[in-house]
Amino acid sequence: LETLPRATLCRCGQSNNKPFCDNQHLAAGFRAPGVLFRVQLSPVRPQLDQPMSKAEDPRGR
Repeated sequence: LETLPRATLCRCGQSNNKPFCDNQHLAAGFRAPGVLFRVQLSPVRPQLDQPMSKAEDPRGR
């Protein structure tokens, strides 16, 4: 079993090492709201020997 280093993404916007967290949120006083963003995804069904198609993003992105 291979152990990989832990990487945390910056969410406060203050990191000097973006996109990774460097603990600048501590000095900035950033607190995450603790709200989860959920997106309903449909199951993926591979279609062998068929071209791939792009589905529309339900969030409009």
